[in-house]
Amino acid sequence: MSMSPIVQRDRRWLLLPAVLLALAALLYLPVTGFPFLQIDDNPHLLQEDLPRVGSGWAFQNAFAWQPLTWMSHQLDFRLFGFENAGRHHLMSLLLHLANVGLFFWWLRKLTGKNEASLAAAALFALHPLRVESVAWISGRGDLLAAFCALLALEAHRRGRWWAVIPLAGLAMMASPAAALLGLVILALDLWVLDRPVLWPETGPVLALGALALFLRATGGPDHDVLLPATPAVPFSALPGHLLATLWPGGLSIARMPQTSWAWSGAGVALLGLFAVALRWLSGVAKWGIAAFVFLLLPGLLLPSVWGHADHATYLPHLGLVAAISFALPGPWLKGVAFPVVLFLPLSWVHLHHFAGTIPLLQQALAVDPANHEARLGLGLALAGEGKAVQAEKELRAVTQARPDSAIAWVGYARALTAQKKPADALRATEQALQKVPKSAEARFERGIALQNLNRVPEAEQSFIDALNAGLERRNGAIAYNNLGSYAAQRQDFARAEKFFEQAFLLDLGFALAHRNYAMSLVAQKQRAKAINHLQNKALLWTNNNQLVGEYLAALMNENYAEQYKKEQEQALREQELERKAMQERLAKGR
Repeated sequence: MSMSPIVQRDRRWLLLPAVLLALAALLYLPVTGFPFLQIDDNPHLLQEDLPRVGSGWAFQNAFAWQPLTWMSHQLDFRLFGFENAGRHHLMSLLLHLANVGLFFWWLRKLTGKNEASLAAAALFALHPLRVESVAWISGRGDLLAAFCALLALEAHRRGRWWAVIPLAGLAMMASPAAALLGLVILALDLWVLDRPVLWPETGPVLALGALALFLRATGGPDHDVLLPATPAVPFSALPGHLLATLWPGGLSIARMPQTSWAWSGAGVALLGLFAVALRWLSGVAKWGIAAFVFLLLPGLLLPSVWGHADHATYLPHLGLVAAISFALPGPWLKGVAFPVVLFLPLSWVHLHHFAGTIPLLQQALAVDPANHEARLGLGLALAGEGKAVQAEKELRAVTQARPDSAIAWVGYARALTAQKKPADALRATEQALQKVPKSAEARFERGIALQNLNRVPEAEQSFIDALNAGLERRNGAIAYNNLGSYAAQRQDFARAEKFFEQAFLLDLGFALAHRNYAMSLVAQKQRAKAINHLQNKALLWTNNNQLVGEYLAALMNENYAEQYKKEQEQALREQELERKAMQERLAKGR
């Protein structure tokens, strides 16, 4: 019995989206074998002790106000730990697939047009600009924001105003890119749904967006290990985003932004063209252009110091690909297959750049050798992998090109320290403090160099100066540990104990500080207290149980040896007493 044409069509529109999702899954499946990236995943994910700091930290973090994203990372670390980056990547991949499926489903329900909806979903899913958000764990915010925004749009389509406001708020808590979602909803009412604006819903969403923009603008830089940001020129990034959309070749994670007023003028001209296009377009195509501009505006006005960030297009492209697909006449929609087929190899090649920090940044330098941000990241990554000589070369070049970068000088000094060149490292830190006098990190690294030169009093003062200047948590813990060790060597144990406790407060997992604290207790003949600390606190907190455990075992062995000696002495005393008692009994018997 043959199926009716209607049933066949219905099955086809179940099968084709499934094929698209399978294709996207196969394209991005290699990310499950990728590591964390040092350029961002290490400093702000691995080094923040996210599982321990609690959900309150996610709302108070001044680095970037995106609490939902931080809580998502916290959940991943609690579930998967720090060792298996592949599972963190898998969560990002699943979110991307959910967004693709939800986007197709929402467009289909909104318009009833299967072909155009599938074309938009395919362009969105497989475009090379998606790679950065999916393959970079720190791109999680874009994925979460799109997921919550799409749910908010669907709730709005259904008239569920009570769900729209919290979903829109969650999208903004995931990424500031969703801050103008209220305008997107407003455009949807005016040009697609053709219904009066529901201000009790749209007004709060607009207010939440204003709050999200304020928190983002006052919440700190996107990345504090790169160079000082070039002053932003409004709308200068827009032409680059459109060029990368039309021809996504030569992509890299840290492309330098175009900051000239000529590019800004081109951006304003493009906005004018979009305004003209709104007069000629209608329906979803008209809404899509407006959504693209509204969702891109936060990134244009508050650009990332990473430069031309591809991940900034993740949410705005939902509008752009919808505009393209629904503006094309029906017979032309099949032509979308050509760019989709072209995108696949480009996405595949770009995806594999994310297989490691060093190849990723080397590729960025191949695209633009004058990209100092990428060179700085490469130098730090090389240092992180123990390639100090190569790191020194890259970081020295950055200090020459950008002497205003404290982190470049600090990285250069650390590379010299790793090569056992403390005198050269000291000179580098002193140059850093001449260029950036307020740098706490430069003062800290100066302390390390002085310590390696056995100039302990000067090192001690340099660590104190670094702490007073606002040293970041991890290096602050190291500074307090070193100060505690100096105090313990002078047998100033009360002060040493306070320093070690400060180190614990900054970094609960700092095994060396726990070990040094226990050693200071042993020096005060408080072995039992040292053992208690290591057993009940250090082993629970530290990320290096071997260091703590070995010292604990040594203390336990010493403790056991002393106890055994006491027991043996007691046994000998008892035997001697028994012998004397026996002699007395024998004497009485005679």
